[in-house]
Amino acid sequence: MNDRFQQEGWIPIELVIEDNFAASVAAYKQFDVLFVNAIFDGMNPGREGGAARERERDGVLILSENAGAHSELGDWA
Repeated sequence: MNDRFQQEGWIPIELVIEDNFAASVAAYKQFDVLFVNAIFDGMNPGREGGAARERERDGVLILSENAGAHSELGDWA
């Protein structure tokens, strides 16, 4: 995806793996698509990402059926 669609100074997919709560909350307010795959913690990212975006602007939540939040948010993800 990045090789095909990147433009100068921008890449469509950025993967960051670190434990940084402040950066995570900031990212929740900016995403176009939030993909939550329950490898480690699928409950909070689905909930927090949706709550942070609720009134800011539209975004899409892609939530794994294996994520803890799926039972609560699956119908809207």
